[in-house]
Amino acid sequence: MDSQQPHPALLSRHDDRRRGTRTPIEVPVSLSWKDAKGVLTEVLARAIEGNAFGAYLEMANPPPLFTQASLSNRNSSESIPVRVVRVHFPKPDVQGGAGVEFLSPNDAFWGL
Repeated sequence: MDSQQPHPALLSRHDDRRRGTRTPIEVPVSLSWKDAKGVLTEVLARAIEGNAFGAYLEMANPPPLFTQASLSNRNSSESIPVRVVRVHFPKPDVQGGAGVEFLSPNDAFWGL
């Protein structure tokens, strides 16, 4: 193994799976999903990093991990199906958020 590469056991599953470099963006979005009881929930959020494969969203109340959801770009009204792959719950002085993966890559979703 190359001594400059980290040992595979030290790589997080997230770092190992990311398919592209995220670009800093600022796009208002909404994320909607059905909870375990079938109740539709919609949360306003802000995409702060994104690419053709997904994004990191800042939001107060992130959905559970692995939730299937719909992400809507509020600038263009375009929607895309996503899966929640990372969740950060809010803490004092730290905004909560979620990493979402597009179910199908989309180069044009962010309108950049």
